[in-house]
Amino acid sequence: MESDRTRPVSRWTGAIGVGLSAGLSGALCLAASSLLGSLLQPNSLGWSGLVRMATLVIWPWSDDGHPLPNFLVALAIVLVVPVILVAPAARETAAGRGGYTMMWATWGAVLVAGALAGAAAVGIAAAASPGSSGFDVLPSGLQAGAGWALLVGWIPALIAAGVHAGRLRQVD
Repeated sequence: MESDRTRPVSRWTGAIGVGLSAGLSGALCLAASSLLGSLLQPNSLGWSGLVRMATLVIWPWSDDGHPLPNFLVALAIVLVVPVILVAPAARETAAGRGGYTMMWATWGAVLVAGALAGAAAVGIAAAASPGSSGFDVLPSGLQAGAGWALLVGWIPALIAAGVHAGRLRQVD
């Protein structure tokens, strides 16, 4: 009879763990880039354009930060969407070249999450201001979120690929 310590985790349990690691690391990257963007925002820096591109929402507790609901909605989207998209991929990806698959699948999931989070953040801001339509600013939010994910999304992708490789090694 197997004890609880030697029994391998189920495929879905391990896959959800990989998805959670992708979502949590994406949310931490969003919070860290948000804080960094609020600290390095002054235009006196020559590379502030890159800082702005790597910042999806500005830290809400800074002087010129985004409102807290925008930040929390973006954070929730970047946390939940990778879990939903990465867990099925982690369940079906086998050993071998699985690390590459998980890295690209996670980066794609973070790209989708970033675009959705950017669209949600500008949509909330547009809904709060009178006279502006959320459809006018939607493309800029999608672009900002996708740009953020392209610049920062490799970090959660690398973490999820490492967790997935460790999960497969544990199962073998």
